[in-house]
Amino acid sequence: MPEYVGLSIETDPDVLMDEALELLSVLVPGFVPKEAHLEVWLLEIVARMTAETRYLFTLVSDSIFRYFGESLVNIPPIEGAHATALTTWTMLDSAGYTISAGTQVAYRVAGDKVAVFYTTEDVVIAPGSTSATNVLIQSPVLGSAQNGLGPSGLELVDSLAYVSSVTAASPTAGGVDPETNLEYLSRLRDEMTLLTPRFVLAADAAVLARRITGVARALGIDNYDPGTATFDNEKMMTLAVVGEDGLPLSSGIKTAVQAYLESLREINFVLHVVDPTYTTINVTFVVVAHPGFDLAAVDTAATAAVTNYLSPATWAGGSETPPRWATSETVVRYLEVAEVLNRVDGVHYVDTLTINGGTANVTLTGVAPLPTVGTITGSAISA
Repeated sequence: MPEYVGLSIETDPDVLMDEALELLSVLVPGFVPKEAHLEVWLLEIVARMTAETRYLFTLVSDSIFRYFGESLVNIPPIEGAHATALTTWTMLDSAGYTISAGTQVAYRVAGDKVAVFYTTEDVVIAPGSTSATNVLIQSPVLGSAQNGLGPSGLELVDSLAYVSSVTAASPTAGGVDPETNLEYLSRLRDEMTLLTPRFVLAADAAVLARRITGVARALGIDNYDPGTATFDNEKMMTLAVVGEDGLPLSSGIKTAVQAYLESLREINFVLHVVDPTYTTINVTFVVVAHPGFDLAAVDTAATAAVTNYLSPATWAGGSETPPRWATSETVVRYLEVAEVLNRVDGVHYVDTLTINGGTANVTLTGVAPLPTVGTITGSAISA
């Protein structure tokens, strides 16, 4: 795949200077830049300062994408690796010794320059033995620069009187350069193309359902079978979907939701897409208006407020961003409707109120319940 391409921003101060002079000659007909002119000096200063600022801008997007990759999708950059070698340490006698982790050895690379390596862990040479094999040494320098050293020319740096020699059977190897920013961002882009969305819970499926055009929000119910109205069905979920108006969607959209989610589900997982269950709510009210308010306007505003409150489009979080569908909001409460009326501009207090003919709360029915507005009959009267 093509490599990652950062922001295309000109950062060469000479190019910016040329562009500024060209623009100035357009804005000021007859202008001829001269090396010693103050305006040319000022433009040079501004061009260099602008170039520095623009360079910083080019780093911003890279930093954002790097943070996104490392922190949000858990794709870290490759940090590289240290060059290593397996060595044999030979003692002067068999008294038994311990070579401490961090003991340094070195390869002479050129003249007086050496490449230092160190043991990675304590090495115990038991009494009666005169050598230790397969002792790992590692470069402190991350990357490939110290690959290919040796195997001859290995010298002990730390003074250990009991060590006769340190030898390596093969050259140093395994050092890997850290991923550059460009390499990491290019790989991140490639890996992101492989991140296919999957869902485990019904709530996850509800989020993905909104990818289908026409679906404003969805409610997922785990283990629910709408055919038997039971909640103990393993590897099954039901999804209720609605449009922006909170009303049922066409069969075509529901089929599209079903097909898309089934393309993502695991084998033998059953998915149902259904309409919500609607409970019709009829409201009758009389409100007393504050003096000086137009009664017809107050009545209209109060009716609109109740209608909006009971709308299936806004109920249970539909008006939020992003829209949600709270499963806990299954009751139209008498006092909440009264409060909606009391908040209307011009309303002094609610005189009478009935919901579906009474003064009790109304429970919405079904597993994906929504209210639908029936008849709203209201009036505003003077105190």
